[in-house]
Amino acid sequence: MAINFLESDIEKMIFENLDTVHERGFIKFHRETFRQHRLESGGIIDLLTFQEDEDAFRFKIIELKRSEINIDTLQQAIKYFDDYTAQHFHTLKLKNIECDIILCGDSISNSMVNLLEMGCNIKVYLYDFNYCGLCFKNAKTKNFDNPSFDLPKEMFL
Repeated sequence: MAINFLESDIEKMIFENLDTVHERGFIKFHRETFRQHRLESGGIIDLLTFQEDEDAFRFKIIELKRSEINIDTLQQAIKYFDDYTAQHFHTLKLKNIECDIILCGDSISNSMVNLLEMGCNIKVYLYDFNYCGLCFKNAKTKNFDNPSFDLPKEMFL
């Protein structure tokens, strides 16, 4: 039986477990992380994580969906990237910029599978909730039709 999450539920579970969520198959977060980061354009990034070093500004835009990841999800995340870099252009132009766009949902559309199979550098994670809690898998490493999830040692909500 599938559990029906709201996007905000997934966001909250991830944000409350930033230091350990990578142990459940998700990404590692940078030093600074924000929820619902509002852009000057009016867009809202679900999760934004970044760190600034002497040589580079590294950031990740994480777009969460409670259901399928599709081309519209990717376009939304790319728009957020454009808006964020435009908003911070004067700060960023003096640094090397490293950005990851992370998409996370419970399934993936055929068109997104095709992009991943062609080698497009997008990170897509699928989530599952089972008796051990919330788990993630990188979509590039699993069979898209039947993703399997490792059972974590500890549960978190």
